[in-house]
Amino acid sequence: MVDGFSVSTNFLDAQSLWDASMAFSIAQHLRANPSPESLLFHVCGKFHTEGRLGIPEHLEGYMGSESVPIAVVTFVPVPKLQVPDGEGALHQMYPETAFSKPGDFVVLTDASRDRSFS
Repeated sequence: MVDGFSVSTNFLDAQSLWDASMAFSIAQHLRANPSPESLLFHVCGKFHTEGRLGIPEHLEGYMGSESVPIAVVTFVPVPKLQVPDGEGALHQMYPETAFSKPGDFVVLTDASRDRSFS
């Protein structure tokens, strides 16, 4: 800690501010373009949506009674791609996803493949 600076505290505060900023922009767009047929697709890293925290949590706060359906799709790279069978199998086979519910939909990807940002 240097002069009240804590990496972990400041990191989480900065992350929450970033999530709140993205959610605020999404809420502004949804209000400016009200249509039940509209679909907004926001791409971000899984830390911003994991467990329906971050952006989804802030967005629900900004939208209030105007709540909109939110679906979280999370891509999880796994070392040996297998198809989970049954409820809870994903967390048993891939404990790295057990932090929380990673998303409403989980797409398993091959961890041995190059990442797009590499």
